[in-house]
Amino acid sequence: MGKKKNRSKKEMTSNPKNVVNVDRILGGAYFDTHHEETHVATKVRPAQLPARDAEFTGRDVAVSRLCKTLEKGGAVALTGKPGVGKSALATEVAHKLIPSFSDAQLYMNLSEVGDGDADLDRVLEKFLRALGFSGDDINQDLDEKITQYRSALHGKRCIIILDGVRNEKQARYLLPGTSSCATIMTSRYNLSGLTAVKRESVEQLSITQAVELLSRVIGKDRAETDSESLKKIATLCGSLPLALRIAANRLRDRESWSLAHYADRMTDERRRLELLRAGDLEVRASFSISYAELSESRKEIFRNLGALPPQGFTTDVVAVLSDITVDDSEAALEYLVDANLIESSSSPGRYHIHDLLRVFALERLKEEGGEEGVSALTASMVHYYTFVASQADSALHDGSASGNPFSTAQAATDWFELEHSALVYVVKLANKRELDEYAVGCAMSLTRFFERRLHGNSWAIVSRTALDSARRMQDRKLLIVVILEVVQFLHKFPSKEISVMALLDEAHDLAREIGSASYKSRVLLRLGELAEEKGHLDEAQRLLNMAVQLARKCRDTHQEGKALLSLADVLQVKGDLEGAEDSSNKARLLFYAGRDKHCTGNAWSNLGEVKKERGILVEAHRCFSLAVRCYEEVHDLHCAGMAYLARAEVQRGLEQIASARSSLEKARSYFLPLRDEFCLNRTYVALAQLDLFVEDFEAAIAHYSYAVTEIAGRISRKTLVRNSVLLANAVERGRGTTAAEPYWERAAQSAEGVANVDSFSRKLLSERNLKDRRSA
Repeated sequence: MGKKKNRSKKEMTSNPKNVVNVDRILGGAYFDTHHEETHVATKVRPAQLPARDAEFTGRDVAVSRLCKTLEKGGAVALTGKPGVGKSALATEVAHKLIPSFSDAQLYMNLSEVGDGDADLDRVLEKFLRALGFSGDDINQDLDEKITQYRSALHGKRCIIILDGVRNEKQARYLLPGTSSCATIMTSRYNLSGLTAVKRESVEQLSITQAVELLSRVIGKDRAETDSESLKKIATLCGSLPLALRIAANRLRDRESWSLAHYADRMTDERRRLELLRAGDLEVRASFSISYAELSESRKEIFRNLGALPPQGFTTDVVAVLSDITVDDSEAALEYLVDANLIESSSSPGRYHIHDLLRVFALERLKEEGGEEGVSALTASMVHYYTFVASQADSALHDGSASGNPFSTAQAATDWFELEHSALVYVVKLANKRELDEYAVGCAMSLTRFFERRLHGNSWAIVSRTALDSARRMQDRKLLIVVILEVVQFLHKFPSKEISVMALLDEAHDLAREIGSASYKSRVLLRLGELAEEKGHLDEAQRLLNMAVQLARKCRDTHQEGKALLSLADVLQVKGDLEGAEDSSNKARLLFYAGRDKHCTGNAWSNLGEVKKERGILVEAHRCFSLAVRCYEEVHDLHCAGMAYLARAEVQRGLEQIASARSSLEKARSYFLPLRDEFCLNRTYVALAQLDLFVEDFEAAIAHYSYAVTEIAGRISRKTLVRNSVLLANAVERGRGTTAAEPYWERAAQSAEGVANVDSFSRKLLSERNLKDRRSA
């Protein structure tokens, strides 16, 4: 194979091994059908693939899809975040493809190779030597070396793994020029500039797959001793294969460690990355490679992400914390998306970061900014969320506000819905760092949203955290407000752990200490409502009258209106309908003057209930329609749905069947996205009753059946019994006694062991039993 060293360039290019109809490498993979056949005399067929991972798991679907994609050749780029298992997947696929690509298997780890011409020249030379070229057979010019490499591969069935590709330039220089080869690239970057290359985004494993990987390494028997701790470890690893493998290796090598012990140690974010190190495998080192390649400005932005809520973040908050424009923030975050250090969300302008990458970012922030820098950044972040939450709450109150970035109540509601989990994190963080003013402020801004959307778990955390911060602040007025907000939460979600009466007694004592009529009125209002719930109507009326007088004395019109509405409820229950109407009207005028649309809707709804009970259905219909309008203006879907339900009942009384059905469909459309099973049940029962009114028995059976089967597990047993009885009764009316028998049997079974079955259901079940005994 040797040639004279002084041969001319013309002689070199006339060699068939070096001839190719490509003038220049232009970009993308170049597939040329005019390559001349090249015969490479190799002593050893190149077989450079790394060994397969014996515990490789969780990628069966991806492996099958990639093998099918590459079975005839072509190029695929596997992209994803550091540690997600791209290399292991590429290796597994390549080994499965060996029978179809037996000419050569080439491998190169490019993660530590630069993208300069000299670096790529050395890579090409290694590949050419593996393919049988040596000495002067290898061209010296880089472009000619590329064509020589592609010519050598032309028509061959070869597998090439380009592992850790850093950019498109590396890929373009090393992609073969023939589609007969199968090329698998892995990269931390999305390589968006490449053409003629299919992409596969590699994601972290599911929790089930993650647990399976851990189990394979540590052994099934040990895994089964504490499945909950194993699942916790998988979760703390973020289902990231590299982290899972390291954790599994550490547990395998430390048989004396219990799974619970390791899981508990990993819970501490400050030591988690340190625990994810085994031998030369280290999560931190894997992340550091990507971090080191960022520019200084992008490093700063990435570090700042460590202080943000794990639930996700927006371009706006990143812009504020990094002191840059929103456009610059978006550009930087999009770069980090392409680098697979963060992920874009389905919501425009919103992003997520993998939990281990967030821990790494926070670690870098502490390392380079110190604890003071972290504290300052955290305070800025908490202040940002508290301020925006207060603006969103203001928009919920009046539907819109001058200068408010939330132009409508719906926009504010949508923001709260998207961010409420992050806001819970902010409240907890503010409390932990003793930023109590922000903890309370952010929590109070969430109350109105929680009252309308009923995120019970989040509301519980926020209210209790705010109470802790308020006690630490030692501001008695603020503490009263927070206590009353906690009581409001407990009204919606009762708890045996907290005594409402004890909280109200504390608030009442505080109100007397500060001598404020306004605060006394607020406490008395809650005490009056509690007395009504317990059935002590006279006491409730006395307390609420006192609350009205105190609020009027200090000219707190909003508080006076709320007390009047609660008083109207008590008067209606006591049968004083004229008094209830008068009290509701007074409240409505106060709320209207104060431009409180939501509370005005409450007053119209109260008036509608009184008018309905008095039999004035036309006026009741008008009241409920006005209530609907008020609620929709402030985007309170739950209250609007309830008003539609009430209006449908009035419309049925007026025999406006089509209108009643329309109102019920509207109510259902509001309750469905809220997942309000209780109100959905009421809606389906009302639809069924409407069907029975027009003797459409099959439609009634369908609606009752939905209430019994689809939401049976999420409603009380008492309600389930009633629905089952109503369904059986509808079947009997529509299909006859024989067809109804199994339905009555199921209704009777559902009533077994239920002590508080309503009188209607009990009566029908008793009548049915009597008929059965007579038949027997």
